[in-house]
Amino acid sequence: MGFVGYIERKFQERKARNVKESPADKGVRVTASATVWMAVFTFVLAFVGIATLVEIIEGGQDTHDLAVAAAKQADAAGKQAERMKDFADRMKDQADRTRDLAAEAKAQAIATKKSADIAHDALTRSARPWVGVESMRVTQPIGFVKAGDDKDPTYFISGTLEIVIKNFGSSPALSVNTFVEAYDPSMFPKEKFDPKEPFAQLRKFGESTCALANGNDFTKKSPKMFGGSMFPTQGVTYTAGIAGFAKQKAQGSEWIQLVGCIVYRDQFGEKPHRTNYCFIAPIGSIVSPVHGCESNSDAN
Repeated sequence: MGFVGYIERKFQERKARNVKESPADKGVRVTASATVWMAVFTFVLAFVGIATLVEIIEGGQDTHDLAVAAAKQADAAGKQAERMKDFADRMKDQADRTRDLAAEAKAQAIATKKSADIAHDALTRSARPWVGVESMRVTQPIGFVKAGDDKDPTYFISGTLEIVIKNFGSSPALSVNTFVEAYDPSMFPKEKFDPKEPFAQLRKFGESTCALANGNDFTKKSPKMFGGSMFPTQGVTYTAGIAGFAKQKAQGSEWIQLVGCIVYRDQFGEKPHRTNYCFIAPIGSIVSPVHGCESNSDAN
């Protein structure tokens, strides 16, 4: 209560003094009050400015620290990226070397296989059997037997041959068999062949004789039960009847082509070998010798 009364008393004294003061004193008082308040406001502004400046300085330091940390992190990331790039380059170099080594290994394997094939081929060629015709003669005259009507006659060719087959190789020949047939071009008038290949039709006919000499599906599955065996330098004489057909009957001293094939196997398990042969024989005579043809005389 004493403090409140003191405040009221001072307020009343100030009010009474303000009533008694002159206009000049009032102006001085107002000016002094304004000056005091301006000083207070200036002090507040200065304080706020100083606080703001301190905050800016501290914030700037934090920003600087963040920038430095970011720079260090970026530098570390760059070094890591360089290390990853170096690692990737090394991996690529390793992959390239591995690919080159694989290519070299493949080329070496191909070369080795080729050398082995050459050696195997040389061995089989030097050690395998080679079967061919040593001689042939007509033992029963070749003739023609009519087998069709008069409008479209077909003649069956008859006769007997004696063929000596010999193994000229250095190892036994297995499953040896031969087939021979008389060849008449007039039997194939509708077939077209390359005019630049004058013996194309004859060679095709020779392939058919090899197919017949090779046997049927049963004999191919059981080659040991088909044909005979021939040892080196051994000769075997075959007596064969001539098979074949003709569209016209040959007369007198004319000749006919006898086309045949020998099929055999070896002990190395190779695919069947064959020898094609062709001879020209006289018709109606057993005196004149046979002669070799111009084509279809080869072997594999």
